[in-house]
Amino acid sequence: MEINVLSLKQPWASLVAWGLKSLETRSWATKYRGPLFIHASASKNKTDAQICKQYPFSSFLVEDEYEKLPYGKIIACTNLKDVITSEEALTKPKLFSDFCADPTLSVEFAFGNYSENRQIWILEKTMKLPEAIAAKGQLGIWKFNAPEHFQQYIDQVVANENTKSVLYQG
Repeated sequence: MEINVLSLKQPWASLVAWGLKSLETRSWATKYRGPLFIHASASKNKTDAQICKQYPFSSFLVEDEYEKLPYGKIIACTNLKDVITSEEALTKPKLFSDFCADPTLSVEFAFGNYSENRQIWILEKTMKLPEAIAAKGQLGIWKFNAPEHFQQYIDQVVANENTKSVLYQG
């Protein structure tokens, strides 16, 4: 079966898989809405490893966990509910988790780049896959020929009412 996949660098891919990141910031928009698998890219670098040692990343990653995260694998399934501009997102405090009253200080805000002219991809009903599957990532939303049993993950995400994602009223 063919699935839609988006590659993210670590630790952001795992933060999505763990239900800690529901807003993915990109430089580009997409018209696609629906089930989307998250791929942890194979690339590692010192800058991202250093980011993991800083708050708020350090609150969710134990020391040296960056090296142990999955790389080059499809690790989660989510639902891409909407895409809005960063300017629009900053006027909707409900988009950010309730870690604090000021959205500019929230953990969700710290996990993304909300500068001018960015696109905010709103993810919901995310689930970490019980099994990661090796895949070579690509830019953009890309297609992957997954095993047939991946349909169950799409079905679970579509039917899941117990989401860890940010509540969004579009």
